[in-house]
Amino acid sequence: IRNLRPGEILGQVRAAQAEAQPAAVTNIVFMGMGEPLNNLDAVLRSLEILTSAYGYSMSPRRITVSTIGIMPALNQLVEKSECNLAISLQSPFEDERRYLVPLEKKYPIKQIVESLRKYNIRGQRRLSFEYIMFKQLNDTKAHANEIARMLNGIKCRVNLIRFHSFKGSELESSD
Repeated sequence: IRNLRPGEILGQVRAAQAEAQPAAVTNIVFMGMGEPLNNLDAVLRSLEILTSAYGYSMSPRRITVSTIGIMPALNQLVEKSECNLAISLQSPFEDERRYLVPLEKKYPIKQIVESLRKYNIRGQRRLSFEYIMFKQLNDTKAHANEIARMLNGIKCRVNLIRFHSFKGSELESSD
């Protein structure tokens, strides 16, 4: 219905910490509640508080923002934050990715990858590409070869994720 305010985002961290007692929350991933880059100002303010000495003093290396790749907000996030970044890839092929990720039409993965090439994402900062595996859709050798070609020269990880089927979905998980 609406975007979360920074205080609400931080409230979730505080609630997770209370729930984790006596253990501590050591890592945070921004995902699963809508596209973080559609709420960039609140996400950046939350990241500032999470990583600053006056806030939670967390290392930015322990925080990941997962995104489909909304441009130009993606560039702003990379420039204004040192947190890890995870991009939802799903397919290296434009038509397939458009089926799985309708925003491919507006923000093509090739444009996203080329934009990320200009940044020095090295050292402890991690760049990942998230790839949900769908049986007989995006799990072929041709897909693997194209991903390798597309990401060649970029220091990154490709995180293969098992698809969890649900009632009403025609998609299945790869073997």
